[in-house]
Amino acid sequence: HFHVFISDYNRLSWGFNRRPDTEVIYHSINTDLFKPSGEERQNIITSVANDYINRNAELGFGLWQVLTKDLPTKVIGSTPGLSEPAKSIGDLVEQLGKSRIFLNTAIRSPLPMSLLEAAATECAIVTSNVCSIPDVFRHGKNCLMYSISRPEDGRRHLERLLNDEDLCKKLGQEARKMVIEKFNTQRFINQWQNLLEIETRKAIYPK
Repeated sequence: HFHVFISDYNRLSWGFNRRPDTEVIYHSINTDLFKPSGEERQNIITSVANDYINRNAELGFGLWQVLTKDLPTKVIGSTPGLSEPAKSIGDLVEQLGKSRIFLNTAIRSPLPMSLLEAAATECAIVTSNVCSIPDVFRHGKNCLMYSISRPEDGRRHLERLLNDEDLCKKLGQEARKMVIEKFNTQRFINQWQNLLEIETRKAIYPK
């Protein structure tokens, strides 16, 4: 058997610890679809989450409440009493493209797709530093990062970005560059193709 994981964090969490019968293949993001809209961005903080309130232990809804109190926010996702899902992928891309800041409050999520999608649209990212996120995002380069044990840092980052459009643009552009480099579709296809070819040869020509 050969085991494929979406991050080193997942591989280590499952106890495989860089064994030779394992491979890490990151998600892929369609950056031709998830891209900046070119429209003027609204000075708001957007988050994407489904069932945000009930999945507080994983997604950090309580943390979101603390970080965003009295700040301009938008939540996209199916959460009764809080938010509605995007009407389509195109609608999601459009809403992200109109938002200046994206806030990720995940507590137990190896590498949220919504975070990568927002980065691809050049939102300025404010994110928790859990799981695999610090492996691909860099504080001060392509995001502003905070520890879930220090929510006051996340709050300070949000307030700073709401008052600094130039920094938002810089972080957003660097975030998209990172996604294009590490999560592009061709890289994803090549890694899977190479892995399948190797394993097929092993099956046909066993030692």
